[in-house]
Amino acid sequence: MPGFSGDNSGAGTGQSRGVYVEDVGSSGTLLFTATKRTRVTSLIATNKEGGILPISLYVIDASEDQAYVLRNIRVFKSMPLVMELVDGDERTMTNLLDQVPLVELVLMPGDELYATTPINDSFDITLAVREGVR
Repeated sequence: MPGFSGDNSGAGTGQSRGVYVEDVGSSGTLLFTATKRTRVTSLIATNKEGGILPISLYVIDASEDQAYVLRNIRVFKSMPLVMELVDGDERTMTNLLDQVPLVELVLMPGDELYATTPINDSFDITLAVREGVR
């Protein structure tokens, strides 16, 4: 998987795993719920429709506050938005550096990561996460 680091060496690095979610929709699709401190290390959002569609990512924390990570990022047909969220490897950004900020996304226990798009079933998303980080 592009941007995925399978390195589990060193103390406190946590357990790495992948998460795949099909058919992201307009009402907000739950991608991941953190049960322990978790770092999202990469994200791939694939546009399954024709043309250009926006996608947004947001987190709802345990107190039900909502915060956007990305808002209305345009993704071309059959071209995935690939984000290396930790290392910022420009080769995996598909020339979207002006549009997509590099962030370090760490979820606390109880945080939920959601995605939304204007057309139902228009995106598939793959996440790489590392659970149990310090």
